[in-house]
Amino acid sequence: MKHINQASVIKFLAVATASPRWVAALLAAEGLHIPAEWAGSWLIFSAVCSLGMAGVEGWAFAYIFQAYRNQNDKKAKTLLYWAGASAVVFAFVIAPYVAASVSGVTMGAILAGRFLLWAWSLAVAASTIIIVASVGLAQKEPRKVAEKTRQKSAESRQVPAEVPQVAAQVRKKDLTAGDWAQIAGMRTAAIAEEYSVSERTARDWRKVALNGSVKVKA
Repeated sequence: MKHINQASVIKFLAVATASPRWVAALLAAEGLHIPAEWAGSWLIFSAVCSLGMAGVEGWAFAYIFQAYRNQNDKKAKTLLYWAGASAVVFAFVIAPYVAASVSGVTMGAILAGRFLLWAWSLAVAASTIIIVASVGLAQKEPRKVAEKTRQKSAESRQVPAEVPQVAAQVRKKDLTAGDWAQIAGMRTAAIAEEYSVSERTARDWRKVALNGSVKVKA
């Protein structure tokens, strides 16, 4: 699954599984409350969403740290900070329940005190926002890394154009009797290509070869 699709699913599920407390909170803001006759169904709905939220949290952490692993720049630290904040908030949300279970008391007893209760409540409310923000940041950065990887891969696959080897220019004094005999039967363009000389030089050599006025070293 591609990063952009995976991240979008995580963010959607994080919001969806947090819906019970959001709905209840927004209803309370309007002076309304969950009707008593909905208690049974609401409890089941909340339990299912809570179960889903636990899975989404684990998926989100795996996604974020995988994205951090793929980072090679300074922005990787920013992503690590968000991932760390998500982990701390998640641990703070779960810790009171663990303590209450071990102590055999209610979570209300563990969270006794206005400051601790408010801190825990804020952590619960912020957990979804932090997860969505962290995944959003993780979603943004790997796309850049992937784009750079694709560019490097494309560049590595490009085969440089073959540079034609240019033969060394032959000098007139280096020509043998056999060369002159060959030149006499060649066209100007063929002479220029064969001996890597200009068209003008090739014409001059051809005239000399045809006139038979050239002298070569024995």
